[in-house]
Amino acid sequence: MMFGVRMYEMNISTFSNLISYLPVSKQAFWSKRDTWEKSLKTTKLPDELENIFGDEERVFISRDDIFNVTSNNAPNIERALFMTILWGYPAGLRSDYLPALLQYKDYLIRLLEIGYEEGGIENWDSHFSIVKKIRGVGLSLYSKLLYFLKTKIEQHDPLILDLRIIDVLKNEVFEDFKKLSNIRYHNAPRKYIRYLEVMQSVSEKVKVKADNLEMFLFLFGGNLKH
Repeated sequence: MMFGVRMYEMNISTFSNLISYLPVSKQAFWSKRDTWEKSLKTTKLPDELENIFGDEERVFISRDDIFNVTSNNAPNIERALFMTILWGYPAGLRSDYLPALLQYKDYLIRLLEIGYEEGGIENWDSHFSIVKKIRGVGLSLYSKLLYFLKTKIEQHDPLILDLRIIDVLKNEVFEDFKKLSNIRYHNAPRKYIRYLEVMQSVSEKVKVKADNLEMFLFLFGGNLKH
């Protein structure tokens, strides 16, 4: 084996105890007001962002905080959208993604509402083909939104799938995920259902929650050496 090349060196069950104890709901990130003011080139943020920051210059947002605004029968999807952006991208979104996203914010919220109100997304490929036309909204952000809304996707529970997790899967660190070794960011939307299936199967096998497994891959998957 060449130095630096990893070919299924580990089994995820080795870390099952660690995975089961991860405080998933408490995972939190700081986000600064000036990050988003610079992104929008204004000191006046959108109303919902202003409400989240209040009089503070930074906020500390956890998964729990976002679930708290999506857990009732009438979730505040707009607030969940902005809180998810602050939580998932504390250093800011790329280039002009936030201004572009804000331009179609109402349309994005309606797409999220449809999935939520109809009890889930029945045809993922068709649904995401519409979503991806919104500049600034890729699988990384959209999977986070679906996760926090707990929107079923072809009968599967949603999970976050971002570039960091994709890198772990394609680098063939764990034998358990060999069915996902050909995943790349450009084809990840087409393989998202397969990702959910494999993650659920592996989590059941090692007796951990699927989002614990997702968080483990995010935190440790790229920093383990056999």
